[in-house]
Amino acid sequence: TLKTNREQLRRSLENQVEQIAPASFAPDGLCLRNPKQSIQHLAAFKKGWFQVQDEAAQLVPLLLNPRPGESVLDACAGLGGKTGHIAQLMQNQGSITALDKNPNKLQLLHAEMQRLGVSIVKTVAEDLERSAVESPSDRYDRILVDAPCSGLGVMRRNPDIKWNSSAACLERQSTIQKRILTNLATRVKPNGILVYAVCSPEPEENEAVIHQFLKKHSDFDINNHYGQLPNEICKTAITKGFFKTFPCLTQMDGFFSVRLQRIS
Repeated sequence: TLKTNREQLRRSLENQVEQIAPASFAPDGLCLRNPKQSIQHLAAFKKGWFQVQDEAAQLVPLLLNPRPGESVLDACAGLGGKTGHIAQLMQNQGSITALDKNPNKLQLLHAEMQRLGVSIVKTVAEDLERSAVESPSDRYDRILVDAPCSGLGVMRRNPDIKWNSSAACLERQSTIQKRILTNLATRVKPNGILVYAVCSPEPEENEAVIHQFLKKHSDFDINNHYGQLPNEICKTAITKGFFKTFPCLTQMDGFFSVRLQRIS
């Protein structure tokens, strides 16, 4: 959206794909099928007019609801799919720290930000399982924790993933998720927002992680303001402050996310 809008993008792609239509819920999203050439070769992609993401992933930054001029930490940033979306919601104003433990991913993230026309992102290589991010003086208005998880929410696109999962695997991931949240808790400014998200429907990685975190961190609570999430998806996907999507109901990946606020 720093370079175009949904309608202009749709018109630029309609002769390049078999089918294209607005996403069901994501306000800037388009769903396309069977492009005539690989995505990377499409002129609109080369211009930085769009990224490829599942619709559920597009909804998470809307829950974070970053504002222009704020300081934001994208923890576990990976290749920068949500980083780029956050920067667009901020109108490329403010600062974003994109953090990942893999320096190679951060190099690709930097290239992706250049393609999108994003200039407010700095990258930091850090392992959040082992230490707190940067220095104790660093505080952020908003933090997104797109935590490592079992990935079972994307089984419809990666069916073999079920063979790599087990109860022990879920327990290991839960331990990592809680450690990452703990290491980030002090980095949220008073009244700041922390959004926890995983592409998993499993309660061990979802409610159980948040309940234990809140039990140990009385200065946080679930925030029942849902940012820029469309009302249509909120009506069906939010229960007790937890946002969940299911492939069988919404034709998007299975995601869990929750918006926490530091109250002191």
